[in-house]
Amino acid sequence: MSVDLCHYMLLGLEDLAEIMAIERGASSHPWSASMMRDCLQSANTQVWGLVELSSSQLIGFGVLSIVCDEAELLLMAVKPTMQGHGYGSMLLTFLMEKARESQVANLFLEVAENNQGAQALYQKKGFQHAGERKDYFDNYDSEQKEDAYIYRAKLLVPY
Repeated sequence: MSVDLCHYMLLGLEDLAEIMAIERGASSHPWSASMMRDCLQSANTQVWGLVELSSSQLIGFGVLSIVCDEAELLLMAVKPTMQGHGYGSMLLTFLMEKARESQVANLFLEVAENNQGAQALYQKKGFQHAGERKDYFDNYDSEQKEDAYIYRAKLLVPY
């Protein structure tokens, strides 16, 4: 599907069920509905959706928290049946542009150490490894926790 067949929109509480269906299907560490509800209601957080024009179905979403000149990509997910077609890349590019429009100098994110696909996408988009968080993610398949890698993209070049 081409970018011409999709559009981006700010999501709201009315989209919570569709967001959570994607989140539960796409993530091994899904957020709770209450966490997502908090983001949808927060003044510093934007929840953007990538929507298919013909069906008005939500393909994916991203949660961007902006404070002053820094932002964190808190969460990004694409519907499992739509993965592998470039939608994650399109969505990430859009979210990075939204952060730039808000004069964000640095965009941060955390990714599970075993999520090689996401790490490759972030690196392709200019993110660089900036650190680690030990035992950051709960692993629901075992009692062990997973480490997270911190990535940073410099969006604005200082004068």
